[in-house]
Amino acid sequence: GEVVRPLVDFLEAEYGADADVDNVIDVSFVEMLPNPGERGAEIEELLGPKLRAELERQRHWPDLPPGQGA
Repeated sequence: GEVVRPLVDFLEAEYGADADVDNVIDVSFVEMLPNPGERGAEIEELLGPKLRAELERQRHWPDLPPGQGA
């Protein structure tokens, strides 16, 4: 936790200031976080409110009907 806290704090501070930066953080960091029960999932405890909200948004993304989406 102590090793990654500065990075997580930096991302939290930058999140919300620029849509392009937010997109990079969403795709390159938040989307790649492990799910509960997976190795490394404890990093979620370090997330600030903005990153935690984005993680929850991504985890509750509505499922698309078959044949739609990626």
